[in-house]
Amino acid sequence: MSINNKLEKPLESEKLNPFPATAVSRLINKGNGLVSIQTDATIKAHQITSSYLESLEKSKIQENTGQVIAIVGEYGTGKTHLAFQVISEIEEHETSKTDTFYLDAPADSFHALYKDRFFPLLSKSEVIRRIEDYFSDIVADDLSKSELTLATAQALKNRITSPLEVIKKFGLMDSTYRGQLNNELKRITENEDFATAFSLMLRPEFEDAVWEWLKGESPDPSLKDRGINRTLNSDISVLEAIGVFAFLFGQQNYRFILVIDEMEKVLSPSSKSQNKETLLAFKKLMEAIGKTNSMLLLVGLPDFIETLPDDAQQRISSIIRPSSLTSKNVEAYILEAKIKAGLSNGIKPFTKDVVKYISEIAGGNARKVIRLCFHLYRNAVESGINISRAMVREVSREQFETSTNEDIFNEITRVIDLNGWLYEKDNRYSLNDKEFSVDFSIPLGEDVCNVFVENSILDSSIVKELISKNNSVTEKFKNKQCLCLLVVNGHIAENLKATLEKAFDRVLMNATRTFSDDLDAILKGMIKRIEEKSDKETLTKVLQRVEQISRQISSLRHEVDEKFERTNLSHQAYDLENAVLGAFRNIVGSNVSPRLQNSKANMLFDSIDSRISSMELNFLHEAPASESFNHEIGNIKAVISNFRRDLNNAERMFFGLRKQKEFEREFDRICRRYHDDFHFNDRWMRVLSEVPYGRDVSELEYLIRELPRQVYESYKGY
Repeated sequence: MSINNKLEKPLESEKLNPFPATAVSRLINKGNGLVSIQTDATIKAHQITSSYLESLEKSKIQENTGQVIAIVGEYGTGKTHLAFQVISEIEEHETSKTDTFYLDAPADSFHALYKDRFFPLLSKSEVIRRIEDYFSDIVADDLSKSELTLATAQALKNRITSPLEVIKKFGLMDSTYRGQLNNELKRITENEDFATAFSLMLRPEFEDAVWEWLKGESPDPSLKDRGINRTLNSDISVLEAIGVFAFLFGQQNYRFILVIDEMEKVLSPSSKSQNKETLLAFKKLMEAIGKTNSMLLLVGLPDFIETLPDDAQQRISSIIRPSSLTSKNVEAYILEAKIKAGLSNGIKPFTKDVVKYISEIAGGNARKVIRLCFHLYRNAVESGINISRAMVREVSREQFETSTNEDIFNEITRVIDLNGWLYEKDNRYSLNDKEFSVDFSIPLGEDVCNVFVENSILDSSIVKELISKNNSVTEKFKNKQCLCLLVVNGHIAENLKATLEKAFDRVLMNATRTFSDDLDAILKGMIKRIEEKSDKETLTKVLQRVEQISRQISSLRHEVDEKFERTNLSHQAYDLENAVLGAFRNIVGSNVSPRLQNSKANMLFDSIDSRISSMELNFLHEAPASESFNHEIGNIKAVISNFRRDLNNAERMFFGLRKQKEFEREFDRICRRYHDDFHFNDRWMRVLSEVPYGRDVSELEYLIRELPRQVYESYKGY
C-alpha cells in the first residue's frame, strides 16, 4: 500500500506563513491580530484582572486597591505573554487612565533597573501634569466654598484650566496654596524629600534641577538649600523612588502598572540586591503598591520568589504559573493563527496526529510550539507535502541542537581535565552481537563512571536502544560500581524523559544555560558516591583501629593533665593526639587542601579548619562517639575543601593571568553552586548542638556563612 503525502492543493505563499518566526511577546492592543489560546493560566490571569478592576470601581476613594502579582515559570512557557495579556485588559478598561511601565531586567541591581529602564520611560511633562492635578484639586476645593468661583473650581477639577493661571487671574496667595501642595504631597508620597522636589517642579527655575536629581544625579545647590541633600544612587533609594511614583501616578482615578520581567536577574542568591536592607526596601515598595490603585507584576523564574523573606512573599496576592499547552491547545492555536492570516483550509498541512506529536516533543512549551509551527509550515510550503512525524523530528533536531557534538565532547573533556580525573574514550562493548562504544569512562579503581552522549531523543526506539546499551555496560560491572550519565545534545520529548531518568543515574540536556556548571556538579556527585562507598568498604578496619588509638591517647592525655598540669609532658601528649587525629582525617579522605595564591584567602580557610578541629577535639573529649556528628562534620569539611579546590582552579584559569573580570564571573558561579551549603540547615544545627561548647557552633556558622564574602574581599586589589 502506498501513501500519497502530497498536498491536495498547493499552500499559499510563504509570505502568508501564519506563525511568527520567533515567539517574542509584545504589548498589544485589542484587535491587532495577536493569537492567544485559552489555558488554565490565561483564565486565572483574566479572573485576577477582573477582580482588580472591579475593586477599583467599587472603591469610592480608590485607595488601597493595589495588588502584587507574580507570574513564574521556566523559559519559554509564556510568562511575558501572560503579563501583556493582563496589561492589555487593564488598559482597555475605560473607567480611568492607566500609566504602564514595562521593565525587562538585564541588570543585576535595582539601581541599574531604575536608571536604565524605569526612568527613561518617565515623561517630565507627564510628571508635572500629575503634580498639577493635585495642585488643581487643592485650589478647586478652596474656590468651591464661594458661589462666585464655583464654575472656575469645576473647570479646575475637569482639568480645563491651569491652577497657576487661576491663581494669577484672581490674585490668590500663591505661597499659601504651594504650602498646602507640599503638605498634600508629603501625605501622598510619605516622603519629605520627594514632596519638596515635586512641589519645586511647578517652578520653571527648578524644573531641570529636580529632574536631574530624580535621574540619579547629585542634588543641585538650589535643592540642597531647600533640604534635599541625598543622591538616588543605591538600590534602597531607587526602590523608594519607584514607590513614590506609584503614589503619584496611582491615585486620583489613575492606575499605575509596573511590570518587572526577568526578576531572577535582580533577585537571586548571586545578585547585588541580595541583602537584608534591599529586600526590606523592596517589601516597602510592595506595601506602597497596595496602598494605591497600582499593580506590580513580577515575572521570572520560580527562583526569585524563594529569595524573598516570608513577610515579603505574603505581600504577593496571587501567583500565576503558565500552563503547558495540550494537543487541543496547540490545535486551537494553529487554527486561530491561520484564520487570523486569512487561511481557511482548517489545520492543514498539519494533522491531528502531527499536532499531538508536536505537543509531546515541545513538552507543552509555548515558545517551542510556535517555533516548530513556523518552520514546519515553511517546510511544507517549500516541499509541497503534508507535515509528517518524520518532518517534525527533522525540524526539531535542526532547531534545538544548538551545539555540535564536537562542542559537547570538548566541554566534557574540559570539565574532566579541570577536575584532574583520568578518563578513557570510546570503550567498546557488545550488544546483540553488535559493538557500541561509551563516549567517556572515568575509571575509579575497579569501579567506573560512564558518560553517554546522544543527540535529540524524539522517538521511543532510541530510548529502548539507549537503555539496552546502559544495561549491557552495567552488567559488565555487576559486582562493582558503575554509574552512567546521559548527556543529550538537543531536546528530549517530554513523554520520554521519565523513562530515561529512571534508566540512567543522571540525565543532562545541553539546552540549559548552565550546562558546564551542571555537568561539573553531576560528575562530582557521581564520583563522590562511588568513592564514598569504596572507601567505606576498604577502610572500615583501618578506621576502627585509628579510632581505638585515638581514644587511648585521649585517655592518656587526660591522665597526664591531671598529674602534670601545664608541664612539657602534657603539651607533648596534646601534640601526639593532634598528630593522630590529623592522620585519621587523612585516612578518611580529607586530602590536603590546595594552597591559594592569595595568602589572605588561605588564612580564612585555615581559620575555619582550625575551628572545625577544635570542635572535633571538644566532642571527642567530652561526649561519647556519635556517628551523626562525625557524618555532619565530614559534610562541612567536604564543602569547605571543595570550595577551596574550585577556587584554586579558578585562580589557575584566570586570576593568575590577571583576567580579573573572568575570575569574578567564575567566582560568582562557584558561590552560586555552594550557596545553600554555606547556610547551616536544621539537621546540621541539631547534630552540631551535641558539641559541649555551643559557642563553637555559633562562631563556626558565622565563619562559614561569611566565607564567600570575605574571600571575595581578600581578592580585591590582589
